[in-house]
Amino acid sequence: MQAYKLLIILGLVISTSYCEEISVSIPAKYVVKTEKGDGIALAGQVVNIELPKPLEEGTVSVWVKSSKETTPENTTNILALVGDGGYFEFLYHAGKIPMVYGFFKEKDSLSNGQQVSPAQSYNWIFCWKTDTNKNVIGSFYFNGKKIGEKKLKMPKINPIAKIRLGSKNFTGELSGLKIFDSAIDIPKFIGSETGTAYENNLISNGGFEAINSNGVPYGWLHDIWNMPADKSREEIAIFKINNETPKSGNYCQQISTIFSGGRQAWPVIFTYVPLKKGQKYQLSFSSRQTGMADGPTLLFRCNQKGTVPYIHTKLSIADKWTSNSYEFTSPRDDEKAQLIFLNHGNSGNWWIDDVVLKEINN
Repeated sequence: MQAYKLLIILGLVISTSYCEEISVSIPAKYVVKTEKGDGIALAGQVVNIELPKPLEEGTVSVWVKSSKETTPENTTNILALVGDGGYFEFLYHAGKIPMVYGFFKEKDSLSNGQQVSPAQSYNWIFCWKTDTNKNVIGSFYFNGKKIGEKKLKMPKINPIAKIRLGSKNFTGELSGLKIFDSAIDIPKFIGSETGTAYENNLISNGGFEAINSNGVPYGWLHDIWNMPADKSREEIAIFKINNETPKSGNYCQQISTIFSGGRQAWPVIFTYVPLKKGQKYQLSFSSRQTGMADGPTLLFRCNQKGTVPYIHTKLSIADKWTSNSYEFTSPRDDEKAQLIFLNHGNSGNWWIDDVVLKEINN
C-alpha cells in the first residue's frame, strides 16, 4: 500500500536553531489537503503512530474539524498519547455535545468540556511535565486561550511511546499535528500557530468557553449560599451557559435568580487563583443585569479569618454589557484566593463574561 510521509517535529523550542524532524508513515488514502495544510481524513478508522523515542514530557498541538454529529452516548476519541502506564486522551463531540480531554489510569480521570460546532476548525494544545514529586502536570489550551492546569495526583506515567488518531465514531479531519519533546514556549507558539496573541490570564476559562458535561464552566463552581431549608436549588436560581448574547466568544455565564430571599438564598459563582505578596494586579470583566433591584456583588478575598478582602464592591445595574476594572496589590502570598460573583437575594437575570486577572507593574 502506498504510504504518505507525515512530519512530526520533535525538538526544544527554546533553541529554534535545532529541530529534529521525524518521518512516520500514514496510508495515503487518509491524507487530504486542509486549510491548515496536509491533514488526515478519518471516518471510523484508527491510525497508530509509533514515536521514534519515548517522551517523558512534551507538547502536542492539533487542529480538529468534525463533519458528523454525535450523541451524548457516543463519545468520540480524536487523539490519544499512549504509554504503558496510562494515556492522555482527547475526546470530541460535535454540535452541542461537549468535547472532553482526560488522562486515564485505572480509575483516575480528568475531564473538561468545550461546546463546538461541526465544519469549523478548533486548535487544541496540551503540555505535560512532571514536578519534583513525580506528579504529572497538564496544561490545556483551546483556540489560543488557556483552559486550565491540573496536577494529577498519581505516580509518573511511563513515557509516551505512541500517538493514536481517530476512533470508530469520529468522522472529520485532523491537521497541523505537532509534537515537541518538552513543554514549549506557549505564548510564542500560540502566536505563530493561531495567528492571535496569547493573553496571559491568571483566571482559567475566564471567557466561559469550556464547559463540562454537567453544563458547568471548567474551573468555576456554582452554589447557593445561606440555603433556606424549604427551597430547592432549582427554586432559587438557574445557572446557564448562554450562547445567545455573549460579550465575546461563543458563551458567557448567565444566572437567573427566581427567589428573592433577602438574607437567604444567594446564588454565587466562584473560582480560585494564586496571588503573590507585593504583586500588583488588574481584574477586569464584563457584566450585565436585567430586572434586578440591586446589583450583584464582586468579592475577591483571602480565606484566612480576619483578612480584608482584596476587592469588595457592588456592580452597577445596566441592561447592556458594562466593562469593569479594578487594581489591587496583594499583601500576602495566597495560594487559593477566592474570586466570587454573588447575588444577595435579588430576583432577576445577570451575566458575566471575559474575566481577566493580570499581573501589572507596581
